[in-house]
Amino acid sequence: MLPFHPLFSDANALNDPHVQWAHLCSHIRPEDYAVLDACFRFALRAHAAQWQKSAQESPSIPYVVHPVRVACILATEWDIQDRDALAAALLHDVLESGTDLGEPGLEVLEALRRLRAEIAGHTGECAAGRHAELAG
Repeated sequence: MLPFHPLFSDANALNDPHVQWAHLCSHIRPEDYAVLDACFRFALRAHAAQWQKSAQESPSIPYVVHPVRVACILATEWDIQDRDALAAALLHDVLESGTDLGEPGLEVLEALRRLRAEIAGHTGECAAGRHAELAG
């Protein structure tokens, strides 16, 4: 059984992106705050009209809660403090949001595409290396 955690035991706190963001802020380095705050605000805008689909949960939960929770898990449970990893967590679904993010969003989207390609390439290299290791 998971230990009791007040932030995750209260459905209102769990489903409020601002409460989750405040929790994440208590685990990030001060020098990373400005960048991560911009990512959070960007994600809020990108997912503004999106809601999670769940027959069990009413009222509807803003979709942006998901990427903020992912960032919280990285920071709190995995002790990941890397600014770029946390930014990627906050923005990981922006590409699929279908939202017109305007001119400022184009730079972020291009950076995400490059990061996604880099990760995919790295993952492919790792898989190829493991395959060669197993075959050898």
